[in-house]
Formats: sequence, structure tokens, C-alpha cells
Amino acid sequence: MHRISNDMASRSSLRVLRPPIFVAIPFGLSYNLGTLESMMFSWQRGYRGMGILQLPDFRFYDDHENDGDITIFLWPTVQDGIHVWPGYFRDVLKHADKNSDNWTGFTRDWLMEERTMDPNEPWVQVEDPDEYIADWKQYADKAFELPETKECYNFILTFLEEGRSTGRKIYVTYRQTLNWKPVGGTGLPVLPDWRFYRGYEGEPELILTYDNVKDMSLHIWDGYIYDILCKPDLSGNGWDGFTRDYQQGERTFDWHNDNVPIEDLDEYIIDLKQYYDREFMFVETRKCLDLIVAFLEEAKKSHHTVYVNYD
Repeated sequence: MHRISNDMASRSSLRVLRPPIFVAIPFGLSYNLGTLESMMFSWQRGYRGMGILQLPDFRFYDDHENDGDITIFLWPTVQDGIHVWPGYFRDVLKHADKNSDNWTGFTRDWLMEERTMDPNEPWVQVEDPDEYIADWKQYADKAFELPETKECYNFILTFLEEGRSTGRKIYVTYRQTLNWKPVGGTGLPVLPDWRFYRGYEGEPELILTYDNVKDMSLHIWDGYIYDILCKPDLSGNGWDGFTRDYQQGERTFDWHNDNVPIEDLDEYIIDLKQYYDREFMFVETRKCLDLIVAFLEEAKKSHHTVYVNYD
């Protein structure tokens, strides 16, 4: 049983060519219409010519997936967040007065490696947004080394100010570089990873998670899964792994079951590797396939249990 018909696949191929529509919609929250409209207009006003924001936002994290991640998000969902390469923070905070005994906000956290910049604390609330905003503003007139830092600096400041103005709690998590083994030139990213689902929010997705920990996950658009699995071996030798589950609508691809563990990682890895020599419809599919295999191989190496949700 195919989860995407050939006709749908054809429409999906056209969808890739469409430019993304950027809208500011907080996910997973319940607001009355007036509050929601107020928040949406607030986002549009606040971004100082940067355009309307689509969350989660990775513009200052792309191309640095293996080099740490600072996520700032609005409670209660990490999807309402921005991901920033720590190198931009470093470029800003190198201007901190090292001789001061009165550090505050991100300056204190960065130099002391505590609170929001403690890599051992997964989610840290910004208790006093005014403190962090005032601290960040002291760097407004500094000369930054990297050309993107100034825009990133303004981006973070505006995000903090918008969080404060909407009354939502602001949380930060700092992830240092993870020791992933590159596979097929892709390499595993700092998790959670949305690269192959970004732009398809609201459409079916495959979620692979380590040990059922929500933030240690890959999110994959169903179109890429279809592209990989739509032409299985028909020699009569039987199907294994994702191929069997997808074609028969069972186990990891059973819509009615959540958090399905992969019992035999080798079976699923070998099954996916048979598609390495295939030609795919989408240019991103090959990297997506490499990433899923790398994720499973890392799970095997590190003794993680992989759970699957197909929504």
C-alpha cells in the first residue's frame, strides 16, 4: 500500500518548485482570535525589514549543523524558536568587558558557562527578559568580524523583545558539538533536525527518535520517504524493514500506533541501503536517505533504541 499515490507524487514534485510562504503561526497553542491576530501582526511589525518569520527558523544555523546550536524558543513548543550557530554569539560576546564584576544576561551566562549557556542544562528559562535585552543592547555599536553577525544580532534582539511583548516565557538550550560519524558526506546534525521536513509543515512526516526523547529526533517529509520506498524489489524474495512496513502499512508505518520501537536495527539499515543506487525524483532525497541510515547506525553504535512515529 503506497502512502502517496502517483498523482500525489506528481503534485508534490510541483510543490518543491513553489517558493515558501512565510507566515508567523505559533504551533501547538490555544489562543482566542484576537490574541492570535495580535501576535501575528506583532511578528510582522517587529522584524525590521527581515520579512515575516516562519518558525522554527534556521537562517543563522544552516551550514553549521555539526558545530553546535543555541535554540531560543517561546514556551511551550520548541517549534516556536530560532536556531543560532554559537559562532555568532561568540562574535558578539567577545566584546564583553572581561574585567567587569557585574556581568548580566547572555554575557554572564556565556563567560561563566552557566544558566542559558550551560550545555548540561537542556531547557533554561530566561527569568528576566529585560535583563537579557539590556545586556544584549550594549553590543549594538560594536564591530563584528563575521558579515552575518549584525543581522543575527538584530534578529535575536527582536525575538527577545517580541517574546517579552507577547508575554510568553522564553527558553534557551545550548548544544555543543556532537560526535557524529559522517555518512555519505552528510553527517548527523545537532538534534532535533528538521532539514528534511522544513517547508512541509502540516504534511505527513516520519519522526525517528532516540530512546523516545522528543528532542533527539529526525523529522522527514513523507514525500522523501515515498521517493525512497515507492519502487520496492518485486522479485518475490520478500520485504524487510521500512520497505515491508511502508508497503503493508504496518509496524513503523501503522497510522494507529505511536512510538513504535525498531527491534532489529540491522534489518532496517540493510533494507535502506538497497536503495543507494536508485534514481530519485527529488534532489534532496539522496542526502535524506544518507541521513536516516547514519541516524540508525549511530543508534546501533551507541546502543540507543529508535522509536518511530508516522503522522
